[in-house]
Amino acid sequence: MKLLKQQEELIVKLNKLGILGMADDLRNQFENEEIYSQVSFINRIEQLVSCQEAFSANRKYARLVKNAHIRDSITFNQLRFNEKTDGITNDELAYLASNIWATDDIKNILIVGSTGVGKTALSSAIAYNLCKAGISVRCYRWGDFVNEVNIRKDDTRSIALFLKQIIKYTVVCFDDFGLQGKLDSKVAECLFHILDLRWRTKPVIFTSQLKVEGFELLFAKSTQSDAIIDRLLHPSKIVTLQGQSKR
Repeated sequence: MKLLKQQEELIVKLNKLGILGMADDLRNQFENEEIYSQVSFINRIEQLVSCQEAFSANRKYARLVKNAHIRDSITFNQLRFNEKTDGITNDELAYLASNIWATDDIKNILIVGSTGVGKTALSSAIAYNLCKAGISVRCYRWGDFVNEVNIRKDDTRSIALFLKQIIKYTVVCFDDFGLQGKLDSKVAECLFHILDLRWRTKPVIFTSQLKVEGFELLFAKSTQSDAIIDRLLHPSKIVTLQGQSKR
């Protein structure tokens, strides 16, 4: 059905205003006028608003996912953990999916276990779930984070901007923490800066093959290393995955 000039002009105006979801639905209503002529004015307006809300939510979700750099494309519904053999209970999965630890009762999430037991998959599902809830998250492979710090370590301004970018996200995830071995002083300093500024306000997620008790072995003994461990563990939720490799 060809639209009237006035109808086309109205749709163009909505698009210029950035109300794209409403513009699309208004076109749909105009093209199906015989059906919508039987619908009340208020219900047609309500549908326009609902379509715009859905469009905005989907666009925000897509933006959050793009900015998150999530490693695996997987959701909670796609996870296949056995409560009896894999070390994680259904209650723990429900807690992680609730996002309470990220929004209300702030806790860091530490996911530990041997290679292939599902640490990255679980952290990725958590990240997608956060994006779906409209919560910003940024995921880093630990090795990539270390490389970024090393590239910038002689440029104070560059490293300050890098850390500022990390700190702005509601949740930050570091995958394979400790895989690069012992932390040098600059990496430890940057990690302390991140944890200190986020402590009790914005949580971090760490996955690691190391047991939590072994984290301190990654640092040279110092008051700063003690402070890092303290801010990482208190408060935190520790999930220990077990079982056979799922790869």
